[in-house]
Amino acid sequence: MKKITLLLLALAMTPVMAMASASEGTIDGTNRYAWSDKIGVIDMANVKVTSSGLTGTATNAQVGIISFNDPTFKVTNDGIGNLKGSAYGTASGLINFAGVKIDSEGYFGGIADGGFMSGKIYFDCTNNSNCPSASSARVRTDWRYGVVSSPTAVATTIANAVTAKNYSSCDGLNDYISYSRCVSEIDSKLAVAPTPITEEPKASDGDYSITINNGVASTNKLTVQLKLTASKEAVDMVVAKDNNFGFLAKEKVATTKEWQLEDSEGSPQYVYVKFYDAGGKPLKVVANSITLNKRQGNEAAEKDALIAFRIMYAREPKADSQMDNEALKIMAYGLPGNIARDLEMEKSALARFIKYYKHAPTVNEEWNIVKGYAYAGASIKLNTPVTESKTETVTETSVKNCGLKLKLTKNLDLGASGAEVSNMQTVLQCLGLLSADYKVAGKFDKTTEDAVMAFQKEHKLICKDGTYCGYVGPATRAKFNALTVATKPAVSTEVAKPSGAKPFTRNLTVDMTGDDVTKLQELLAKDKELYPEGKVTGKFGPLTEEAVKRFQKKYDLKCADTTYCGYIGPATRNKLNELY
Repeated sequence: MKKITLLLLALAMTPVMAMASASEGTIDGTNRYAWSDKIGVIDMANVKVTSSGLTGTATNAQVGIISFNDPTFKVTNDGIGNLKGSAYGTASGLINFAGVKIDSEGYFGGIADGGFMSGKIYFDCTNNSNCPSASSARVRTDWRYGVVSSPTAVATTIANAVTAKNYSSCDGLNDYISYSRCVSEIDSKLAVAPTPITEEPKASDGDYSITINNGVASTNKLTVQLKLTASKEAVDMVVAKDNNFGFLAKEKVATTKEWQLEDSEGSPQYVYVKFYDAGGKPLKVVANSITLNKRQGNEAAEKDALIAFRIMYAREPKADSQMDNEALKIMAYGLPGNIARDLEMEKSALARFIKYYKHAPTVNEEWNIVKGYAYAGASIKLNTPVTESKTETVTETSVKNCGLKLKLTKNLDLGASGAEVSNMQTVLQCLGLLSADYKVAGKFDKTTEDAVMAFQKEHKLICKDGTYCGYVGPATRAKFNALTVATKPAVSTEVAKPSGAKPFTRNLTVDMTGDDVTKLQELLAKDKELYPEGKVTGKFGPLTEEAVKRFQKKYDLKCADTTYCGYIGPATRNKLNELY
């Protein structure tokens, strides 16, 4: 007890450490998105965090730039992560950060208030029912505040260690230097009072280090491989999931070791290793982390998801779009376990799947495509805006002619080149299976192979190995040669004459919204045979599509594929304007 008294007395004379770091922190490249219930995703990648406040800018697709640099409005930090004050944007208005806090691991928490312009802004959507079901928005910074080292805090730590009788892991000076959360009442080697430290153990510290799965940030496996280095002095080690080693058994130092993660996704899981010399003296503690993410690592599933995305959205996914990436994840791996199902959203997505695949989903992989479209929130490729002009140059159909200029006469595979490859690439680009910015060069490359796979999947052209292989054999070649027009709407390039009093001035299809959709539904609802449900929602859903099909059949307005397709192109639009 005399040693404890001396230790406490020495610590009482030590100045209290500063609570905050003076360094500037940045926002994590992965955890950079907040979510507003009014304006959607907010990207905080360009925000800086210091002990005094936030600077830089955030961006949002609807309101543009949200500034933390305004001279009148500032968001301040009290040095330990408690924020207050406001950010400002000309379109977003004031966003009040009072109540938002940065925790000890750098994660933002709480809710910022953007009022009627920007709504409530959430910084952590994990297990948060206020966020959209598919959102994984979360914000984290590498800024950290310091650790209090007051006599009271140390005394409490000592008392806890004594109560736990945890002497094997809390053995005084040497241990305390390597492990700031543990001190002991006994240590025969204690010469001077220990100097508290503020840093957690590092992944690499001198001769000692720990690497998990060769340094990757995440894994889809519960079992991971540890690689360890230590000085020649180290004989034993203890491996633990946190830095309270307790009474865990020592084992001989090894350079590799398998380790089991907990079956918990989303948050970093830490592995701590403590090394000892032959006499049992602690030498060093190192630690590293990895995140369990089961929704990764299946290349075949991700490749199929990319093809499905191109078909369902008629465009390429954007690498920097959280919603596009989430759509790809769901299409490849299915919904996360914490997503609440919405059958109305799935019903709309199912209608789009059937429209483009020409059949109902029958296997899990196809249902994942439906769910990805339903829940991720990514946008489809819509028609380009109609511009005013004094002259009318409206085309007869709403679908581009995507037929081959020259028929394919030979089988084509990866590495092939020539005029037939160029011809096929042009058709694939017209169909939306090759992106608009793809350069047609007549060389059958990997991108072309993926597009052919999408074409095969859309038309159920299965190769001999039972897959959509991307090889253009007799069946696929025959389908290309038989193709005369696109099987789905292409981007409109028509220019319409001034709308005047006409309510319908653009082409309309499933998932579009607006006043013209509302007027369309009101017009169709007047005829119960056309639109018995009579719902006026302003969103072009499956019921509206079916009503349009009946309207087209009544007035014999066939689409370019010779069916009553439910897509409103110029001919159907003109008839609607005539009757409105």
